[in-house]
Amino acid sequence: SSHLAQFAEFCAFLSCSSPSMMAHIRPRMILRVLLVVTVFWIPFPFPPGLGYATPAKVDRRRAALTAATLGLLPGEALAKDFPIVALELDVEGGDGSETEQVVIQLRPDWSPSGVRRFKQILKYGDLEGSPLHHVSKVPQMSGVSFGFPSEPKPTLDVMKQEWRSNPNKRGTVAFNTKEGEENKKLQSQEMFINTNNNAYLDRNGVVPFAEVIQGMETVDKVYSGYGEWPDISKIKLHGDAYTAKKYPKLGRITNAGYAEKVEPVVM
Repeated sequence: SSHLAQFAEFCAFLSCSSPSMMAHIRPRMILRVLLVVTVFWIPFPFPPGLGYATPAKVDRRRAALTAATLGLLPGEALAKDFPIVALELDVEGGDGSETEQVVIQLRPDWSPSGVRRFKQILKYGDLEGSPLHHVSKVPQMSGVSFGFPSEPKPTLDVMKQEWRSNPNKRGTVAFNTKEGEENKKLQSQEMFINTNNNAYLDRNGVVPFAEVIQGMETVDKVYSGYGEWPDISKIKLHGDAYTAKKYPKLGRITNAGYAEKVEPVVM
């Protein structure tokens, strides 16, 4: 195709350029150009026969995100692609009606499937009244877990595992990962906010999809007196009828929605 011909000409230009000219071309810039060209003209996953897609069939948003990640586009141009969500938290049940806000920013450049699932959960209203059911202080696995609806609902489908390497640093948000058959990593609905840098999770298929940009001090105050309880299977089966009765001090998300008055964080 004409695109492949242009790419071949570019490679030929590099191969016949003089040493003095090549000295002015940074290897990193060449790599960036090659990666962006790959995103534009090679589809993912590869179709049978290793065919090439025309530009009209390519997801240009993916290409733009890749270019921004490589530093070829200004982050400000893509601010709308990183939605901001405000969560109202009651950090401890039974201590009054006052709530505190935690603001997170979704990061589809880290985990596209994680962002899609979170948007789905938000759309279904599953976070309204969702208990902050576990607060772990175990080294390398410290975090506040949430995500199950207050009223029992059918379990969401398991997400496809993503092979990425963004670290689970303090303030990042990820879906909890369970071991499935044949050592497959399973993710569905339970999420957590990392309260420490949890490098152990990086080696176990846990990929953050968002980060807290305001309110980590609120996350740190969530009631932690119940340890590893309540039982997750009973939360799924009974919802509030189980948690409110036996674990009345659990923190909760009282409201969740896209934020309109929070200034976007420039990537």
